[in-house]
Amino acid sequence: CAHGRPRRHFLRVAAAMSSGADRRKAYIAQCAVNILGTELPPHNGATWSASPADLAAQVMAAPAVARFLEEATAFVLQVACVKENERYDLRITNASDRDPRSEGAALFTKCSADPITDANVHRVVLVSHVQGSPLEGLHALLHNVYSPLLCDEGSEWSAKLPSESRSLISQVESALNAAKHGVGARGTPAADEDDFSQIRTPADECEHWRLLSQEQPYGGRVDPTVVARAQDLWQVLEPVSAAVADFENLSFPDALDALEELRDALDRLWSQHRYPERRMAHLMRVVGAAVDSFVKHKLDAVRVWKDPFLRVTRQLRDGSALAERWAGACHELTSRLWLGGDHPWFGGPFRDPALESLVQRLDEVLRLRVVHQQLDGVLDDAEARELGVDAVFDAFEGVPPLHHSEFARPRWAAARARYQERMDAIEDRVAAKLKPQLAGTGAKPQALLREFMHYRELIARPNIKRALTAEREMLLSQLEGHLSSLRDDFDARTGVLLESAAAAGAAGAQVGKNLSGVVHKAVLTRQLLARTAEMVQATDALMADLQGADRFRGKAEDLTAYLRDYGDHQFEEWKEDVDRMLHDDQEGLQLTGKLMVINQEDASLVVNFSDRLVQFLREVRQLSAVGFPIPKAIEDQAAVANMFYTQAVALRQVTNTYNRLNEEMIRSQKPMLLDEALRFEKIATNPTAGASNATIAWKDKEEVRRYTDDVHKACERLQDHIRKLRRTHHNFGDEVQRLMATSLLHQQDAWKAAVDELRRRANNVEAAYRHGCKGWRNHWDVQLYKALEVQYREGLETLHSTLPPIKAELTFKHKQLLFRPPLEELKTLYYKKVKEFISVPTKFKGLQYYDEAKAGESEAQKRLMTLSIFREMPDRCVDSLLTVYRQSAEVFRKLDDLAASLEPWLALGRLSDLDEFITKHCTDVTQWEVNNAALKAKQKESEKIPDTYKVDCVTVSLLPFKAALDDQYARMRGALAGSMKAAFEAQRADVEAFIAGAKEALKLPPNPTYDQISAARGARKDLDDRRREAEVGMRSLREKQKMLASASASASSAPDLTQLEAAWDELAEGIADFDGEVGKIMEQRKAGISDRIEDAEKKIANFGQRWFALKPKHIPITSAAAMQDVKAQIEAL
Repeated sequence: CAHGRPRRHFLRVAAAMSSGADRRKAYIAQCAVNILGTELPPHNGATWSASPADLAAQVMAAPAVARFLEEATAFVLQVACVKENERYDLRITNASDRDPRSEGAALFTKCSADPITDANVHRVVLVSHVQGSPLEGLHALLHNVYSPLLCDEGSEWSAKLPSESRSLISQVESALNAAKHGVGARGTPAADEDDFSQIRTPADECEHWRLLSQEQPYGGRVDPTVVARAQDLWQVLEPVSAAVADFENLSFPDALDALEELRDALDRLWSQHRYPERRMAHLMRVVGAAVDSFVKHKLDAVRVWKDPFLRVTRQLRDGSALAERWAGACHELTSRLWLGGDHPWFGGPFRDPALESLVQRLDEVLRLRVVHQQLDGVLDDAEARELGVDAVFDAFEGVPPLHHSEFARPRWAAARARYQERMDAIEDRVAAKLKPQLAGTGAKPQALLREFMHYRELIARPNIKRALTAEREMLLSQLEGHLSSLRDDFDARTGVLLESAAAAGAAGAQVGKNLSGVVHKAVLTRQLLARTAEMVQATDALMADLQGADRFRGKAEDLTAYLRDYGDHQFEEWKEDVDRMLHDDQEGLQLTGKLMVINQEDASLVVNFSDRLVQFLREVRQLSAVGFPIPKAIEDQAAVANMFYTQAVALRQVTNTYNRLNEEMIRSQKPMLLDEALRFEKIATNPTAGASNATIAWKDKEEVRRYTDDVHKACERLQDHIRKLRRTHHNFGDEVQRLMATSLLHQQDAWKAAVDELRRRANNVEAAYRHGCKGWRNHWDVQLYKALEVQYREGLETLHSTLPPIKAELTFKHKQLLFRPPLEELKTLYYKKVKEFISVPTKFKGLQYYDEAKAGESEAQKRLMTLSIFREMPDRCVDSLLTVYRQSAEVFRKLDDLAASLEPWLALGRLSDLDEFITKHCTDVTQWEVNNAALKAKQKESEKIPDTYKVDCVTVSLLPFKAALDDQYARMRGALAGSMKAAFEAQRADVEAFIAGAKEALKLPPNPTYDQISAARGARKDLDDRRREAEVGMRSLREKQKMLASASASASSAPDLTQLEAAWDELAEGIADFDGEVGKIMEQRKAGISDRIEDAEKKIANFGQRWFALKPKHIPITSAAAMQDVKAQIEAL
């Protein structure tokens, strides 16, 4: 439903819908009365037959509505607005035909066969509006709604429609468009140029005349004369038709160009084809509306209040400039260009209020953004946050800034009022901060004015303007005084206040540079006028409300009038002076005299062109630039003088070349350029006219042009030769400079190739310039000598280190450290290479040159010569040669030092018998371990010895030396291992012998006697002492075995103590068994002895008894025989 409908009408409809009435009918009635606008007064003074509510009730009660809702075959419902007797009433039918009295109708159609309910009525029933021509309505729906939906490639509905159907829709749209333009709303032919009711865009106007310009438009219903006129008009509009058709998608610069082209097209339509005034005014309004839409469309992509300042202001200024350009173009056409002639404009200057309103709104928005930007320059961040500066534009939230119609203005005014409320506190703070800044104590008026203009938009705010009244009055008074000082300064500078004319002339001559006094004064008046206008403009913008503003404006007008009168008077004097000189043959403005003359003082070439004529051209340009109208006669003379001035400038360039010829030529190349220089001098110093040989003067226009061309060509030819030779010279210099960095020792081939190339180029140059090349070639031979000497001396002084590498080896043979090749051969080779380098300059030929032919010799008999300085170079470098021989001796001393430094490494290699030495000095495990560790450390240290050792240019390979060291270390490692293994085997034999002896000693016979046991125990005790010694030997064997295992390449080659360890363990067990067996025997013997003791004791007792019983009482021992008898008797007892 439309906005703005009366609330009372909707309340009634809502009440009807809630009171049990048919909601479907209420929906139809609501749509119909809103579409027909029954709540709005008719535009032609007529009235409605009933109130909106009664009309809605009439719709709800109509039988046609009930039939449409209830009957499936009733597909159409039409509610038409019919006018009868100045009253509007409703006509409700189920027919689609149109009543001739109808001025609009609401049409309802069914899009589905479903029964209509209050829930689906808004989906089943389609609502449309017919107003005016059905062709126009259908074309509008197709063009704006259905064609984009069904025919655009990006639409989802387009894929559901065959391409033939889309083509048919496009054809129907084109046919409707043609029919719409072919027949007006009242059925009159389209040839009626006052009927522009169908023209809504500039593209419509172009399309209208395009269709009419066809050979047989609309079935031949238009008169052929109309077609011919349409073709003429279309020919004018066709160049701009593409731009206006795509106007909204153009950029601002392209849109500006399109408006310029359209403005020219409208001018041709009016001036050449007598375009109707009413149609032209309508077309201007349509273009203005297109500009309005264009600007709004462009600014829709910008957030006016939030985007960066520069981006927004650029868009706003571009939009304002575009609108002002079109408004200005229309005003210029209708107020000045179209007022006269046989087809004048009668309607007064054209104004487009909508476009003017757009410009005002754009300017207002721009001012608001500028004010906000200037606030950032006055307030710091803390103050801005405190005052809520960033939130002031929230007042415009929801208010489109570029909607400027009379209906949108109240919302804009309300938003602006809210904005001002937020700005009041901010403006008070800003005014307080600007006061000291604009106090202007000691500041000049112009500087103070610039400060005010810097904050122009801020100061223009009413609150700030009131707060800064005192500062503005002070500025106004200073500007008023400045006007007086400008007047006094002008009078002083121009000599108006001087008493005598001569003094005035002197004062005038002192002002300005390269201008006459009169011209300078005229230009000065224009400059002061511009400054005065600037002050007046600032006063009108910032101080128009002050009391002294009118007085200031009056003084400014008086000064403006005075300066303008004085400037015009000076300009008149200048015109008279120029006119007099133009007609006086003796003055310098006449183009007479020779073109060039020779200055007798320095023999330089001078262009004979009047300096007064140059000043005349400068004055014309200056006066024209500041706005003085130059008379046509003076302009013509200036154009002629300017044409010859161009020739004179070209000739002066040539003379400068001639006069600087000696500076531009390279000294050694001057003899080579002699012929070309003489040719140029002949042409330049003899300006004659063709075959007549008459001297050329400035008045000979064609001859001057020809002479200038000849001299210019000759100059170019000479400069070409100079540049060519200079380029060759510089190339030679680059190549020689490169040779200075090219090693003569290592890159002799590069030297030879470079010198050969330079010689080839020199020969080519000599072929082109046959005379005077000897000096130039000698010059470059000298430069080559310098480059050769640099590299020669550098090579000599670094020869010992930069000679091609000489290879040698250090070997160890026959227990001596020797060089291979021997040192004497190295010296021979070294000095041979030194001699080769020393003799290089003696073979150097340089560029060479041909000696002058002697008497009787032909050119072919001339001899190639080489400068002797190359052969003399070694004699000139004696000090460097001495350095060479000193450094050579140093090289071989370093070689001797190298050999001496490596001698200690070979101490083992010089032993006669390494095995004997090791066997003698390595007797225990610790010594073997120490020597093994020392051997590994020494071998690791030897790995740090480099493979090669560079002694300047001699590269000594130490690989043979290191191989000898490795062999020496391998032999020592083998000797250590052999010695250790021999000691191991000897010690193992001792232990094995001990074990075998021990086992034998521990053997007991069966039933050993006490003597045997005692002897075995003695052997066992002795075995303990020897076993401790054997245990030391076993530990030593284990250590040796471990060391030999670590030194062996594989585990299988390491010595094995398994059997010995088993035998040792078996010995330990045998000793234990022996001790046990002896103890057991002794226990057994001990038990037997007790019994025997007891038995013996019994026997003793018995013996004693028997003894005492049987013993002789007296044994006579008289002889030995008797003694023996007694003994036998005792033993028998």
